[in-house]
Amino acid sequence: MLILSDKFLVMVIRLLFVAFGFLLSCQQEADRSAPVSAPASGKMQMAGEESRQAEALPAKKIRNGQIRLVCADAMKTAADLRQEVARLQGFIENENVHHAHRTYEVYLQLRIPAEKLEAFLDHAAGLALRVENRSVGTTDITEIYADTDARLRNKKALEARYLDILKAAKNVEEILAIERELHQVRADIESMETQIKNYDQQVALSQVTVSCVTYASGSDHFLGRMREALANGWSNLLDFLVFLSEGWAVLLMLVAVFSLFRWWRRRTIKTRR
Repeated sequence: MLILSDKFLVMVIRLLFVAFGFLLSCQQEADRSAPVSAPASGKMQMAGEESRQAEALPAKKIRNGQIRLVCADAMKTAADLRQEVARLQGFIENENVHHAHRTYEVYLQLRIPAEKLEAFLDHAAGLALRVENRSVGTTDITEIYADTDARLRNKKALEARYLDILKAAKNVEEILAIERELHQVRADIESMETQIKNYDQQVALSQVTVSCVTYASGSDHFLGRMREALANGWSNLLDFLVFLSEGWAVLLMLVAVFSLFRWWRRRTIKTRR
């Protein structure tokens, strides 16, 4: 009976040790997880704040258009469009003129205030004999704009923290290390600010591509080519006369050489006789 009681006591002690070890391990696990929960909640709070800021940000949309006009006079239509662009306080980014066979085309790439895009396209369509193509496309950049803006604000906050640390730096090594980090942060800030400005410009000013085309008839095309050929022939003749005028010294030298050669040849023939 005594033996059984001793064994029972040993078993109870072992169970107590096992239970104590289990409770200790649970406490340690709770201690390890406690510091992690605060940053996680902080991250969730920051994510929620960025989400609210994205929702508060007005929609950022880029609207671009293109239109192809068949005109009686492409040059005249293009001149009218330039005046309209100036009136709307836009500007011309690129302009090309293309003339091939029976087609005369003026290509314009413009920037128009976004709120006046439809009005400009209506005005352009009113100048044409007919509209071959007209389209408007919209790209929503609200999300990427909000993301860039949030990263920019975070970089500026990091810059402020680095400046505070720089004031407390105690030796040259610390100062140089902080200044290197500041240089990289400021480069990132400049890049993001430039990107934000580009986004704002694209949202505020719509890009419009306009093609003004004139198709010449067969008779007009033939007569036009004849006039062009006669004008080119006359121009080539004038260019040739100018060339001769500029090369008078060379011509005089050639005439002198030729005359000397004839004189030498005649003298040689007389000598042989």
